Amino acid sequence: MGEDEDENLKNVEEVSLRVADEIRDAVADMQKTIQAATPGERAATPVDAANGSFDAEKWATCLTAVRLATLLLKRDDQEFEEVFSEIVAKSDAPDVLDAWCTAQEDLRDMIELLDTVLKRSFSVLERLGYSPDNLPPGRSRRAMHR
Repeated sequence: MGEDEDENLKNVEEVSLRVADEIRDAVADMQKTIQAATPGERAATPVDAANGSFDAEKWATCLTAVRLATLLLKRDDQEFEEVFSEIVAKSDAPDVLDAWCTAQEDLRDMIELLDTVLKRSFSVLERLGYSPDNLPPGRSRRAMHR
């Protein structure tokens, strides 16, 4: 191999190692955030979107799971398989999959929370006499035309 090929191979290996480290860190972060409760305990604690009961731990767990998913989905299918195989080999797959399922449920609940706050806000605006034709003062007009 020539010097350029050696340098390219070295760069690819460095990037691969850095990505592997990022993914390992993300898995470790997720493990820390989900060890506080068993899957049964998490499932038994409903998220009440109307009351906005998202605590710091719930946000951290959800965002960590999304971060790991983002890191993995940046990889092609072969790299994804290699990384996920490593997760399986370390017996972390059930926890990772559980965290993704929980994050998916939490994101649905967050959407419900935002839908609820938007509906209640529009109700208040209507009671105050505002409408899409009579906008309240301010800069943003996007939400009023939903």
